[in-house]
Amino acid sequence: MDPLLYLSGLVVLFLLWIRVKGLDYVIVHQRWIFVCLFLLPLSVIFDVYYYVRAWLIFKMCSAPKLHDQRVRDIQRQVREWKKEGGKTHMCTGRPGWLTVSLRVGKYKKTHKNIMINMMDILEVDTERQVVRVEPLANMGQVTALLNSLGWTLPVLPELDDLTVGGLVMGTGIESSSHIYGLFQHICVAYELVLADGSLVRCTEEENSDLFHAVPWSCGTLGFLVAAEIKIVPAKAWVKLRYEPVRGLDNICKRFTEASENKENTFVEGIQYSLDSAVIMTGTMSDHAEPDKINRIGLHFKPWFFKHVEGYLKGDHAGVEYIPLRQYYHRHTRSIFWELQDIIPFGNNPLFRWLFGWMVPPKISLLKLTQGETIRRLYEQHHVVQDMLVPMKDLQAAITRFHQDIDVYPLWLCPFLLPPGRGMVHPKGQEEELYVDIGAYGEPKVKHFEAKASTRQLEKFVRDVHGFQMLYADVYMDREEFWEMFDGQLYHRLREELGCFVMDNHLNRHTYGFIQSRLVPFYLHLGSACAFFNLTIYAVYHPCDMLDDREAFQIFIFFVSVTVAAVNAQWFGQMTSEIMADMHLIEQACGLGQDIGLSSNREAYAKLCETDVKYRQLSSRLWLYRLLSSLCNLCCIGCNFYSLCYMAENLVTL
Repeated sequence: MDPLLYLSGLVVLFLLWIRVKGLDYVIVHQRWIFVCLFLLPLSVIFDVYYYVRAWLIFKMCSAPKLHDQRVRDIQRQVREWKKEGGKTHMCTGRPGWLTVSLRVGKYKKTHKNIMINMMDILEVDTERQVVRVEPLANMGQVTALLNSLGWTLPVLPELDDLTVGGLVMGTGIESSSHIYGLFQHICVAYELVLADGSLVRCTEEENSDLFHAVPWSCGTLGFLVAAEIKIVPAKAWVKLRYEPVRGLDNICKRFTEASENKENTFVEGIQYSLDSAVIMTGTMSDHAEPDKINRIGLHFKPWFFKHVEGYLKGDHAGVEYIPLRQYYHRHTRSIFWELQDIIPFGNNPLFRWLFGWMVPPKISLLKLTQGETIRRLYEQHHVVQDMLVPMKDLQAAITRFHQDIDVYPLWLCPFLLPPGRGMVHPKGQEEELYVDIGAYGEPKVKHFEAKASTRQLEKFVRDVHGFQMLYADVYMDREEFWEMFDGQLYHRLREELGCFVMDNHLNRHTYGFIQSRLVPFYLHLGSACAFFNLTIYAVYHPCDMLDDREAFQIFIFFVSVTVAAVNAQWFGQMTSEIMADMHLIEQACGLGQDIGLSSNREAYAKLCETDVKYRQLSSRLWLYRLLSSLCNLCCIGCNFYSLCYMAENLVTL
């Protein structure tokens, strides 16, 4: 009974401590307690359930029959939405916290949710060398099945929970991408339910435009219900070579050489400081040297990035043989290096031996339980970004990352980017070698500010014709976004497929964006017309022949020109800039997608009360809109007086 009493006493003390400190304090400053006691066990239950479910369904061959039924259900939901008039936008009904992205999309509360429960592997066709899967099948599920059959995906992103749908509609990359490209480049077919409820299949030959436009579209062209992906024969082991490199010039040179060498099946770099990194190159092998085997995926093994750092600290190269599936998911247990900020002692040998089998906690559960306080802390003091830049700009990019955020380690992963018609392709018509620079952690620079620092990185990436992965926070405005990405094919298909309706169904932010583009044009046109009228009138009315009425008429024209110019150059421009800043705050709070300008007023009023910056912007917007309206009234008054004067003198004219 004594141990039980001691345990009970500890529990009581723990609960009292939480009561005194407050639950928010404990969750923010001692988050590991909540993660270890609750999220790790829940994560194990989740994994066991989904693994057993996927295995049973595939073995019973029930997935294809269930798939057809699910597709018909999705079509029914879409047709019902259309029948109701399509008054709101559609989105998948999957909760935002279930996604791997750290952002929680609040737009799902205002959109029509289409329930899509499709998480199975439908077919493995070894003759055609393709696997057909549903969108919510994840990488852990795919590798478990394919590797047991002697096959694998050419590009298999690291984290277990990454889904096929996310990798298709977003993007995916692996250390084999320097040969095969991004995840989208190993896909051979997509099946989608479109906005009219129809089911289409698109390939390179069939519905080719849609096939090229789907990647990076984030589900805005249709609902993905299945994908066919290339598979290649798998071998049991990966022979991995570790090479420590010092000096930024040497790092970039050696990494480029390794990436250009197609004999390397896998190429990856982990940079631990500005001038130190470990470059890893690997090849598949059927056999392994017994004394060099490292089963890095076992729960008691050190986290992979810490294991790699050992070669850097020892300043020696090395060779190891790692089981193929364990190599693929080498960064899963530590979520790259993010878990060290959540469980600081997670790589301690004692913790790994006792509890490492439960690691990592599900990212979805971390998001679900993080709360608004932690979300804001992460947003302001944490960076999770992947920037894709041409290999030739690698050194400049690393230097820029160091200056703007100073986050280490950095993940370096090369990939081949072929020419194409979609949103992401090289600037020219030749394939080009790119590199993904992944920054995950707390910035060390003193001047870091989430929005400003990320915008600086985004501008650099745009300038070198690079791309930003869209799972992360994006601070570009719409014009900058479409400067980075090629939207020609995407926008054309949005119109052809009926994805975008420009009438009474415009959402608030879309209306504001259109207004911000049309109003300046209208104001500049007004000032140009006023200047033209003044010029014409002055030419035909010399100053030595003016009577009092004509002199006043010229004065009226001059006032009209001045007021119109001030409105166009100052008030109108300031209004557009303030609206853009307000939209960013509204997007962060899940607002702006509501249809109609008068809807959801209570939410905007509440935001104005709780957010000081938003309240200040709202006041300034009201002021500049008032001044702009007064300018417009002044111009209208001047024009009205001119028309009256002309009417009085029609006989003379």
